[in-house]
Amino acid sequence: MQVSRHDRRYHDSRIAIGLVVLLLLCFVPSARTDVQPVKKILIINEAGSSYPAIDIVNRAIQTTLAKSPYKLEFYSEYLDTILFPDPATQREFRKFILHKYQNRKPDVIITVGPSAVQFMRETHKRAFAGIPLVFCLPTGTMPSHPIIDDDFTGVESDLAPGKTVQAALQLLPGTERVIVVGGESAYDQQMQEAVRQELKFFEGRIPIEYLTSLAMPDLLDRLRHLPAHTVILFTTIGQDAAGNKFKSSESAPLIVGAANAPVFSLFDTYINHGEVGGSVSSLGGQGEIAGGMVLRLLHGERVKEIPRVKDATSYVFDSRALRRWALEESNLPTGSLVLNRKPTFWEPYERYVIPGILVLLVQSAGIIGLLWQRARRRKTERQLLEANERLLVAIEKVRESRGQLEGIITSTMDAIIAVDTQHRIVVFNPAAEKMFECSAQNALGTAINRFIPERYRLAHAGHINDFAASGRTNSAVDGRTDLWALRANGQEFPIETSISQMEADGKKLFAVVLRDITQRKMAEEALSSVSRRLIEAHEEERTWIARELHDDVSQRLALLAGTLDILKSELPPGANEAKHYLADVKEQTKELAADVQALSHRLHSSKLEYLGLASAAAAFCREFSESKGVQIDFQSDDVPRSLPKEISLCLFRVMQEALQNASKHSGSEHYNVILVRTSEEIRLTVSDFGRGFDPEVALRSAGLGITSMRERLKLVAGEFTIESRSQFGTTVQARVPLAPKAKEARAGASPDDGYKEAMVPTGD
Repeated sequence: MQVSRHDRRYHDSRIAIGLVVLLLLCFVPSARTDVQPVKKILIINEAGSSYPAIDIVNRAIQTTLAKSPYKLEFYSEYLDTILFPDPATQREFRKFILHKYQNRKPDVIITVGPSAVQFMRETHKRAFAGIPLVFCLPTGTMPSHPIIDDDFTGVESDLAPGKTVQAALQLLPGTERVIVVGGESAYDQQMQEAVRQELKFFEGRIPIEYLTSLAMPDLLDRLRHLPAHTVILFTTIGQDAAGNKFKSSESAPLIVGAANAPVFSLFDTYINHGEVGGSVSSLGGQGEIAGGMVLRLLHGERVKEIPRVKDATSYVFDSRALRRWALEESNLPTGSLVLNRKPTFWEPYERYVIPGILVLLVQSAGIIGLLWQRARRRKTERQLLEANERLLVAIEKVRESRGQLEGIITSTMDAIIAVDTQHRIVVFNPAAEKMFECSAQNALGTAINRFIPERYRLAHAGHINDFAASGRTNSAVDGRTDLWALRANGQEFPIETSISQMEADGKKLFAVVLRDITQRKMAEEALSSVSRRLIEAHEEERTWIARELHDDVSQRLALLAGTLDILKSELPPGANEAKHYLADVKEQTKELAADVQALSHRLHSSKLEYLGLASAAAAFCREFSESKGVQIDFQSDDVPRSLPKEISLCLFRVMQEALQNASKHSGSEHYNVILVRTSEEIRLTVSDFGRGFDPEVALRSAGLGITSMRERLKLVAGEFTIESRSQFGTTVQARVPLAPKAKEARAGASPDDGYKEAMVPTGD
């Protein structure tokens, strides 16, 4: 059958349109997936956010929900039952909330406090049917008023006043009475009822008295005059009998300050005012659990799949209060957490002492080698100076006997060249002939420049002119300096020189004593190479240890903490002691993980590797300021991110060491750190405003810290200075050239002398 051209065009156009539609269907959904879904969270609170308990729970909830993949909108409402307890006012508040969210339904509701959960229990079916609800702090509604709505789950209170009283009696075996202190607000009364039920166990064993219907001044007066052998159990005071309102941060210090007996508490917010502690409930922990339940709901789980949990209490005590009341830590319940205890030296540092000793031993070996080499150099310098002095003495003695002078010059082991004021050679002894591989016949009468590399000729002439004018050179107060010389065959070699002035036949001459120090320079280069490799090996070891701690140990600790959570959740409802023990182990695991992370960061800063010197230095200053409780003003200007690794690491370690030294010795709490780039160098300045010291004494008796900074800077051709005045502070400055001087001198060096790179003098 024949197909017309028109039919073919129509068929092709249909295929093209189909392909376009298919492409649109493929790309449009992927674009929509980039839009982050919005979830609305309504939090109904018992009291206003100015109350510490409410603020702690809300912050814990929101911190936990920050892990959600959704964009969250938080709506917070406050019943304010403490400030506005009147039933009519409360009805207006609740009516307003119901009207406000009539047409804007949240995805999840969270209640904080007993009044809030009771409000939802009465209105949820009618106003928010089908919307899941998570409650926390439901004291007073459980279990006498069970929550029967299937859409409810949350954290049921598990107050343990009985455990707290038992711990008090264990610490104070001679206790004769227990005083329960509380307030008059509705929440206070609900707390007191829960405490009465729990303390029935102690009826007949010890008298229990309730001070709960007094104005604050009367209550404080009673607490000042309690009989001996009394302990106090503090519940909550939101309002006293006179109608005065109080927050926990206000009532707790008043109670503890007035009481003449130790005060025990039920919540972690009632610690650190001077309370002894007890089996306390963690408000932040309740908020974290509630936030975790909301996350599960947002991820699609149903309420009935998320069982309600009890807020397990834990024994927490304040070391300062234990010392105040002469209570022994050995009498605390097993697994108790003691806050504010002053650790011994070994406890926080035992994990660092042994590796630190090993590092110090390695560094000490390197430093001993450097000191040994320095001693050899000083010995050589003394020998050269003594030879020069002997020469001068001989010259003075033989002014009238030139033949004797020539004999001394001829017999000495050091090369001696004498030049006139025009720098022409007039004396060239046998030792000089051997050193320069040139006969005296060929040398006499020629300019001394023939034996000096071109790049050092101006410096050499300057030394002689300076000595002629002042008796000393610019580079060395005793007339000695290091230069490079040139043999007759064109080979360069390093020399050490000493210049003196003499007269012969009425003419002024300059005698130069020279010594070939090639072997010494090679030894110094070898030692410098060893020092460099030692520091590099040290840094590699620190990096390896830091990565092992971060990537292996930290991950294992995180896995262990997760496993403890799983074990805790799988325990039967009655295993409270086991749950408490697992909670303690989990907290200890978290603290250990935090310590490992901090140690990893101190050993190796990943920010230095990925963000550059300025960012890493700023981050270290912030962390050092927080950990030491000091103020550090950090400034940086035009510091390139792509500095060579050895320069960045050198300046970063110098800054660390300088701040550590200032923290230990200056007595100052304010430091300045400045990191700037000029056209030729990077400059680091660390200043404090402390007691200061004598820099000359410190440099002569430099410890490992100053020696380490100096040796690191040598490896990058840097300079290190310390300025300090007593009572006016100390300034440490490190300067590193962006183009090392060794590389500048390399252009004029002999290609056969590869070791000379590190031996070119920088003072000229």
